[in-house]
Amino acid sequence: MQDALAELAASNGRLVHLNNEKNEFLGIAAHDLKNPLTVIVGSAELMKMTKEPGKVEKLTNTIMMAATRMRDPGHRSA
Repeated sequence: MQDALAELAASNGRLVHLNNEKNEFLGIAAHDLKNPLTVIVGSAELMKMTKEPGKVEKLTNTIMMAATRMRDPGHRSA
């Protein structure tokens, strides 16, 4: 019985550790997605306010670069 309890306690400890690692990973992923999303939302809001074709094109390119960064994390655009 004591062996079973010790094994159960060890398994519980491993599960707690794995849960903490999962939470840390999700926190990092959420943080990494926040910046590109902020750029996308901000650029889209500015697009709604402008009628200048050149500015719209620049904002569109900014949105596309931020979205590409989210989709392809290793991608580096100029």
